[in-house]
Amino acid sequence: MTRKEIAKGVFYNEIEGSYKKSVLAVFLASPLKRENLTASALVPFLLERGTKALPDMTLLKRKLNSLYGANLNTSYSSVGFSRIVEGAIDGVDGAFGGESGLSGSRAQLLLDVLFDPAVFEGAFNEEWLDVEREKLREVIRAIINEKRDYCLRLLAESFFSLDERGLPNDGFEEDLDTITGKSLFEDYSKIVAGSRVEIIYVGNHCEGLYEKLARTFEGIKVGGESVKELEAVPYCEEKATVLSLPVEQDKLALGFTCGRLLSERELAALRLGSSLLGGSATSRLFMNVREKQSLCYYAASRISYRSGGGIIVDCGIDHKNTPKAREAILNELNMLAKDGPTEKELTEIKLLFKNILSAVRDTSSSLASYCFNSLARYGRLVTPEEELSVIESITFEEITAMLCLLRLNASCLIEKEGK
Repeated sequence: MTRKEIAKGVFYNEIEGSYKKSVLAVFLASPLKRENLTASALVPFLLERGTKALPDMTLLKRKLNSLYGANLNTSYSSVGFSRIVEGAIDGVDGAFGGESGLSGSRAQLLLDVLFDPAVFEGAFNEEWLDVEREKLREVIRAIINEKRDYCLRLLAESFFSLDERGLPNDGFEEDLDTITGKSLFEDYSKIVAGSRVEIIYVGNHCEGLYEKLARTFEGIKVGGESVKELEAVPYCEEKATVLSLPVEQDKLALGFTCGRLLSERELAALRLGSSLLGGSATSRLFMNVREKQSLCYYAASRISYRSGGGIIVDCGIDHKNTPKAREAILNELNMLAKDGPTEKELTEIKLLFKNILSAVRDTSSSLASYCFNSLARYGRLVTPEEELSVIESITFEEITAMLCLLRLNASCLIEKEGK
């Protein structure tokens, strides 16, 4: 893996590997803000509708087909205090008969999509915007239909109630009708100007790609705004949200924080601890709360990287069992923190992580995503092999130390209406 700074605020990361498909991904990371959150969810889909040189989707698709069936996609997400707009293109690698690497048309097409979009008199096309606005409206409205996701979203709003990390990923419906083609282009321009840019290339070494990117960014001003440093979610009295809806089963989500920022090694220990609690079919929550006590339909635990150190537990429960299930979950966490895992449990969970991390290099796209996540979490490139080495060296004592730090910060219960 190599990492170079192309220009101020622009970083190039190359991961060599023999893949049939090579991938080039560009991540624009700007400060996460309420005022342009919804706009930033619309921007990616306006970008992939055309470029200045290819000003409609038909021409763009025709160009992709001419590039050995290349695939291009754009997306948005929130990571910590950053709002991410991503564009990626992949195609048959030059070593396997495709275009000679990505130094040619594929790279140029992705750069045009992200930085030279189809704009008409300083505005995005209003008809295109109308279509994408309604699509996003449906996405925003649909989340309440997925009660598990809705419960987790409500938990996040409470868990991160003090800052922007509690903002919904898809934005706000009330913003949609205020956005015009002109205002959206203005928001897009601000996002680009304020973004730190991470470029990730995975594939056989591509002669000339770095130089091409460097020339491109000579004329693009980025990196104008700094993103807030990650902050820990503090200890506090439990913030409880209870909502009654017409559901068949109750949904419960619990947010725990360690109360301080964790180091890379401590995060690895907490990740193991979370997986031991509820991250596999042999976890404590699955075996004891679901199988032995039959208190829930599912129960899962996952680490919360954006909290700086915490875990999220969620489950689906028959209404009459909700109080017992909550008590059982808290009891399993306390027991695991106090007594730690058995030798068998620790061996099995490390083997699970070995299998997961060994699969990261299976495709160029999965490796590119993994590398961006490592940059977002740790501020540096971490290989799957490096992470596995740390995981395998984590001790019993390190896991219990992290679990003992956890305190319940927030909860959300969606309960059956008219109970």
